[in-house]
Amino acid sequence: MKKPKRAEINDLPPHPPGESDDTLESLRLELIGASKRKDNVKDINYMMARTYSWRRMEVVAQSPGVAEFKERWPTLLEPFQVNEEFRRCTGVALEPTFMAQLDRYTPKLLELFSTKGGAVGSRIKNLLMVLIQDPDASVVKKRDARIRCLMESWGSVDESSSLTSVGQQRQKSMRT
Repeated sequence: MKKPKRAEINDLPPHPPGESDDTLESLRLELIGASKRKDNVKDINYMMARTYSWRRMEVVAQSPGVAEFKERWPTLLEPFQVNEEFRRCTGVALEPTFMAQLDRYTPKLLELFSTKGGAVGSRIKNLLMVLIQDPDASVVKKRDARIRCLMESWGSVDESSSLTSVGQQRQKSMRT
């Protein structure tokens, strides 16, 4: 059985009042159906919150693989739900905390980026040139550049992923 980590305040919560394993499993199946329809963000968020204890029990007791877990809980990896699940588990808002720490460690990160050499170093320098050439860049644009530099230095670059695209997805999901 998995032990709770230091930050996990809600490691293995009890089921909501009136719910059982069977009712939560049927709600999970409903959730899969709801994830295939558009404009269901409120319903999906309600069902995800309601089935949190069931999901945690699966993680703690069964330790399923990522592919299996993603199949059982397809909406969990949407940006809004990632933030919500982190909040449910730790009681901390993920995105604002991450951004505050990113801002806090920026001087050290820039120092680290400047020491990178080779192809990765040149790609990072190109990303940082955006900030140098535009001193009036918005906070979001500056963060986006730093996150892209981190991704380059880790070797996990995906052209479609950026802070801006995640933020836009989040705003879109919150509007509906």
